[in-house]
Amino acid sequence: MRKSFLLSVFCLTQIFLLPGIQDSAVQASGQMARRIPADSYFYLTMPDIKNLVEQWKKRSVLQMLDEPAFADFNQKLKTNYEKASREIEQKTGYSLATIWDVPSGEVSISAFNTSDDHIGSVALMEYGAGESSVVLKKLLGLAADEMTNGGASRSIKSVRGTIFRIYSFEETRQTPDSSPFARKVAYFLKDNTLVISNDDKLLESILTNWEGRKGDSLADNKEFQYIFNKCAQKDAAASTHWYLNPVGTIQSTLDIYKKSEPMAGMAQGVLPSLGISNLKAVGGSAYFFTRDYEFISKTFTYVKLPGYGLIEIFRCPAVAQQPPWWVSNQCSSYYSFNWAIDDAYQAVESLHDGFRVNPGALAQAIDDYSKQEDSPKIHLKKDILDNLTGRIQIIATQQGEEIAEQLLGRYTVAVGLKNPEAFQKIMHALLEWNDSKIATREFQGTTLYEYPEGLIPAAFCITDNTLIASTNVKALEKIIRNDRQTDSLVDDPNYKKISQIFPTKTSIISYQRLDTSILAITQLFQKNKDSVDIDEDILSQFQDLEGVIKYLPITAGYTVPDDHGFFSVRVTMKKTAE
Repeated sequence: MRKSFLLSVFCLTQIFLLPGIQDSAVQASGQMARRIPADSYFYLTMPDIKNLVEQWKKRSVLQMLDEPAFADFNQKLKTNYEKASREIEQKTGYSLATIWDVPSGEVSISAFNTSDDHIGSVALMEYGAGESSVVLKKLLGLAADEMTNGGASRSIKSVRGTIFRIYSFEETRQTPDSSPFARKVAYFLKDNTLVISNDDKLLESILTNWEGRKGDSLADNKEFQYIFNKCAQKDAAASTHWYLNPVGTIQSTLDIYKKSEPMAGMAQGVLPSLGISNLKAVGGSAYFFTRDYEFISKTFTYVKLPGYGLIEIFRCPAVAQQPPWWVSNQCSSYYSFNWAIDDAYQAVESLHDGFRVNPGALAQAIDDYSKQEDSPKIHLKKDILDNLTGRIQIIATQQGEEIAEQLLGRYTVAVGLKNPEAFQKIMHALLEWNDSKIATREFQGTTLYEYPEGLIPAAFCITDNTLIASTNVKALEKIIRNDRQTDSLVDDPNYKKISQIFPTKTSIISYQRLDTSILAITQLFQKNKDSVDIDEDILSQFQDLEGVIKYLPITAGYTVPDDHGFFSVRVTMKKTAE
C-alpha cells in the first residue's frame, strides 16, 4: 500500500523536486513567507526558480563539464536524461524539459506541527500562464487518477471561493502505524500559484492569510525578521533562503511520539536542562555572482542570551587572528578559531553536576583522580585546561613524499599556551607515566617529540607559546628554525583578496583550496605509475584532470558573535577558465 501511495504522487514530485534540487537556502521578501503561518519550524524558498537554475549553470565548477576529461561523463548524463525523459513522457505526455518549464517565480516548502499530532507540510509554487498552466493541470489530473486508483478517497470543498481537492489514504491503512505524516494530499490553485499540503487545515490557514495582512505570518516572526535583515546583501538578490527552528522541530517530533514511546516524553523533559531551549532559530541566504564573488552564503544563528549548557560549551569570542608565517600558501585548508575553554568547562561542570544533583561532583572527581597513586598526578583543570588560551589552528596539505601522505594528507594542529614551560613539564610527566614509545630529541634548543610508528609518522613540539603537532616532522623543524623562505599563506595574493571580507576580530576563520588537493593526487598517480598497478584508463583520466584544476574555486569564511547569537559568512572567489 505504501508503494501505491508513493506512485500516486509521482507527477506531483516531478513538479516540485526536479527544479528544486539546486541549492539549500530562503527569501524573506517573497510572498510565500507572508502567507505561511508563524509557527512554521522549517521554511525553504527560491524566489526565482528559473533565475536560480541559470545562475547555477554559470558556476565555474560546472564549466568543467565542457572539458574533454568529462566527455564520457557528459555522454552518460545525456543518455540517462534522455531515457528518463522518454519514460516520463510515456507516463505524462510531456518531456522533462516541458515539466521543468512549468515553475516560474517563487517555489517554497515549509513544515509545521499540527493539532492532529502529525507533521504538516506545505509546498507553494508559482507557475506561468498559457502552456505552463495547461501542463500543470494535466499533471494534476494524472496524479489524481493515480491516487484514486491507489485507493484514495476523494473530496472537494470550497473555501471562500477557492476549490480544495483532497485525496485521503487514511482508510487504506490495514494497521495503525507510527508515521508522523498524515496520509493525505490536498491542494488548491490561486493567482497562478499551486499550494499542496498533507493537511487541508493548513491550506485554509494559508488561504486566510493570502494577502499577507494578518500580522501572524512567518514573515512577522521576530527571529525570522532579524535573521534575514542580517543576511541581506546590497549588490545582489538572494537566490535562496532558509529558516529552521531546531528546538521546535525536536519538540514537535517528540510530541508526536510521546504517547506511544515513553522515552520521547523523558527526552522532552531533559531538553531544557541541556540549555538548547535558548537556541531559537537558524537561517540564511545565498547569493550568486555578486560584485566581488561568485557565491556568498550567509547564516545567522539566533540565540537567547545569556546562553548556558550545550550552547555555552561552543562559545567562541572574537579576537584578531590570521595565519602565522609558517602556514604555506600551498595548504589545502586552514581553520582558526578562538574557543572560550574556561566557559566551556564551567558549562560541562554545570551539566554534569545538574544531572547528578550533586554540586561540585565533577570538580571533586578531577581532584580525587589527580591524587591517586596510579594516576599521572596531573590536574585536568588546573594543569591543562587553565593553561590553554583557546586559540586553535588546523592546517591540511596534500603534499608529501609518501603515497599515504599524499592520499590522506598532512595535518598540523596548533594550540595556544599561556605558560609553555609549565605545560612542557606536564607533557614529560604524561609521557613518563604512560611509558610512551614517543622519542625525544633536541633540535636547535627545542625539544621534538616524535612518534615514528603508524601509517604516517607524527611529531609535536612547544615553541612560540604554542603546542604544535604535525604529521610532517620537517615542517616542525622549519618552524623551529624560523625558516621564512617558504611562501606564506598570509602573503598570498589570493588569500589577501578573499580575506578582505574578514572583520578585524573574528571567532572563526577558514580558507580552502581544492586545486592543491586534486593536483597532488594527479601527480601522485603520475609519479608512481611504474611502481603501482594503475589501470591505464584511470591514469589517463587523472592526467586529464590537471586541465580542469583551473576551474576549482578558492573559498573562505568567518564567524563573529552578535547580540542575538552569531553570524557566519562564506564566499567563493570568481574563477574562470582564463
